[in-house]
Amino acid sequence: MNDVRITQETLPDHLAKAGVIFDSIESAVLRHPALIQAHFMAQDSALGSEKLTSLHRALTTGGAFIYVPKGVEVNLPLVVYHWASGGRAAVFPHTLVVAEDNAKVTVVEFRQSASDTDTTFSAGVNDLYAGPGAQVTYISGQRWSRSSLGFQGNETVVQRDGRVLSLGLQLGGRQVRTESHSRLQGPGSFSKMLSLAIAHGDQEFDQRTLQSHQSAHTGSDLLYKNALFDQGRTIFSGLIVVDPGAQKTDAYQSNRNLLCSPDAESNSLPGLEIEANDVRCTHGTTNGKIDDEQMFYLAARGISRPVAEELLVFGFFEEVLEKLEDEHLRGVLRELIQSKFQK
Repeated sequence: MNDVRITQETLPDHLAKAGVIFDSIESAVLRHPALIQAHFMAQDSALGSEKLTSLHRALTTGGAFIYVPKGVEVNLPLVVYHWASGGRAAVFPHTLVVAEDNAKVTVVEFRQSASDTDTTFSAGVNDLYAGPGAQVTYISGQRWSRSSLGFQGNETVVQRDGRVLSLGLQLGGRQVRTESHSRLQGPGSFSKMLSLAIAHGDQEFDQRTLQSHQSAHTGSDLLYKNALFDQGRTIFSGLIVVDPGAQKTDAYQSNRNLLCSPDAESNSLPGLEIEANDVRCTHGTTNGKIDDEQMFYLAARGISRPVAEELLVFGFFEEVLEKLEDEHLRGVLRELIQSKFQK
């Protein structure tokens, strides 16, 4: 809480004996300095928030370090909680995940204010590294108080034949900016980038993404979905970059927005920057309102409008949720989404 570790569960013996590390950042700096030095914020920010990432680097004192050695598979998710408590609290949470060759791990991270009345400023960063053949699933959800300001940077590196799936759920905060940059650095590497956001009241979610294809035969798939109510506002700016020589790149980018109020506003700017001639890259964005026929169908069956809107949002989000293999994790995210509709 507030960048200070308050509790930690011990890893099962078989994982500890296999060399898996699940520790705090402050402890890992002392116990595993070489790993921290090699991977902690090793990638420069490239999406406009260099000042915030520099502030994070200077002030972060808390977070989690997860290391999975070559060939080791962690079957159960490793869960990290970040809490902010007190008025005008400032936190700088960091999560570093390193999966070596052919390793496999799922990490779930929650960021939340201890009270709905607390005002929090958060500048967080997570680093994900997938070595050759490694598989990393990273799921994050934030429920900062409605008066809070937030920034979250996601830096992902994927090596040859590695795969990373990252899913972010944005529920809280007054203004929240997220930046997600995936670097595909080896043939066969793949990154799936997913996000869900619900904006109520005057909430604003600012989403910036970059899919960097730096090697031939790489792939990425981005799907960001936003549901907007009241005067909610979202901004999406995404770019696919294909370096010279990164032939056979297969990249997809889609931002879809469901406008549940005439006063809601979504702004989308997908883009491509291609310097190779044998690629398949597509991008697009859609904005739509709740279908009147669907609303009439639900109303005719005695379902109130707020409940009907909730059901339609869940249907809209299901395309993203079903991309998670773990049904239990899908259920956890559904419960968090449902909590946003509870008054």
